[in-house]
Amino acid sequence: NTSTDESNIITDFIKSLKDSLSRVGILYHNSEFGLSFNNQITNNLDEMIVGSTPYDDAPETFKTIITKTLSSTPDIIVVIGFTPSLGQLIKSLREQSYRGMIVSNIGFSTPSVINSAGESANGVFFVDYELPIRTNHFVTVDSLSQLKYNTKFNSISFLSYFTLKSINYAIEHNKSTKIRDIANFLNTPQKINIDEIELSLNRNGDMLPNLSVKEFYR
Repeated sequence: NTSTDESNIITDFIKSLKDSLSRVGILYHNSEFGLSFNNQITNNLDEMIVGSTPYDDAPETFKTIITKTLSSTPDIIVVIGFTPSLGQLIKSLREQSYRGMIVSNIGFSTPSVINSAGESANGVFFVDYELPIRTNHFVTVDSLSQLKYNTKFNSISFLSYFTLKSINYAIEHNKSTKIRDIANFLNTPQKINIDEIELSLNRNGDMLPNLSVKEFYR
């Protein structure tokens, strides 16, 4: 469950700062995805939470939402989302003079969100996968991505790309293109090595790179 894993990473990171930063506000996308994050982070941080507010993909409402959030004087604001509105919300926070820490989920790393945030993306802490950036294959596909699409080969691209590579790996291993055979292979807990990169698979067929909190700078 990605929301559970990410929420745990976020709350562990915030708890490590508790001695100096102890007031947490949450702004979460008004969807099942956002609500799941909000509930888990609120439960994990308990008394540190000073407020949580949902937002829609409607930037014209952000000023009111942010004013309400800032009235509780948070040291840290957790912003959860996955659409360009997440970037616009972060930009609006800075435009309304919030200078505290902003922490986000992996959705922040998508190019559309970063572009929407503009310069306000700098300094945002966000959950991301530990990518094998030093392997020859990753360097190659990253260069191709920047050349063709003018964007880095980020974690979302990595997962999509290696999902397809894993399916192809399963087909070659089983000598079969039947969906059942592919699914059985990918649902078997194991480690597979594709293009110098080791991936772990669990019983749900999930690829599980490690997660960590990073600070974004262009």
